[in-house]
Amino acid sequence: MANPLNESWKDTAQVPRSWEARESLVANGSATGCRQLEVRVEDGVDLRILPDRGFDIGQAWWRGRPLGWVDASRERPPDPDLSGTEWIGSFSGGLLTTCGLRHIGQPRDGHGLHGKFSHQRARMSGAASRVVEGETVVTASAVVEEPGGFDALFTVEREITTRTGVGQVEISDFVTNQGASPELLKLLYHLNLPHPKVGDALNLDGRPLDADVLRLALDTVELPASEESRLEIVTAERSLSISWRRFSRLYLWAAPAAVGPVLAVELATASLVPSGESGLVLEPGEKTEFGLSVCVRESQQPRGHSNG
Repeated sequence: MANPLNESWKDTAQVPRSWEARESLVANGSATGCRQLEVRVEDGVDLRILPDRGFDIGQAWWRGRPLGWVDASRERPPDPDLSGTEWIGSFSGGLLTTCGLRHIGQPRDGHGLHGKFSHQRARMSGAASRVVEGETVVTASAVVEEPGGFDALFTVEREITTRTGVGQVEISDFVTNQGASPELLKLLYHLNLPHPKVGDALNLDGRPLDADVLRLALDTVELPASEESRLEIVTAERSLSISWRRFSRLYLWAAPAAVGPVLAVELATASLVPSGESGLVLEPGEKTEFGLSVCVRESQQPRGHSNG
């Protein structure tokens, strides 16, 4: 039986487009020995998935150009010490970094910055394809577990989907409380993007955001958004839009860096402020779903409002 992680490019006589999924081990640098899953599709979004970092997405490319922001250290291994602000020392960007599941935000109440999820090792299921409306849809899946002490366990069934012919990647997370007691769930998707340049547009649900929002993001700024909002960044070359479901909070965080400044789009189920909403409570055996979609396409119209 063929291993779906080692398939060569598909024969276009059998399917409409080509795709490949290949697992490898890093052989050099700080992430030596860590697993990577490369998923490539014809004329779609190519992905580097990091199974040893919560099955998060490292870099992603569309038509040969990177979508995410990655710092000079590239990928890093999981860190066994996540107390205080140690999390930031192993943060190297990537399109998606997942935070939680028991804490998000600054260290407090015995929890380190942004929790432990992105340092859990995933149990991979593999990659599979199907044909939908003439295009090949490829889904990579895995299970990630986050224990919380005696008889406390969250499991996340994660599916990451890309497809041929379309600049789109989708993430679906099915979170289950496998423990014996109710658990407070806090989840945050940390999307890391190149910082918009002067003249680029930033729109929320089709409305331009004030230019000052990027300056305020240097200290983290919360934006008014609903559980099904859409954020769009429009440049001269492309339009990148982010839409989601089940996230009630939207934050922007910006920072300078040697490889170029980063803009983080943070989707959260709870407030980052200690006095804010606390999150979702899952009863034993209860399952809930969260989702995210990132779409990119060539710019076809004037950018409108400028962040200059």
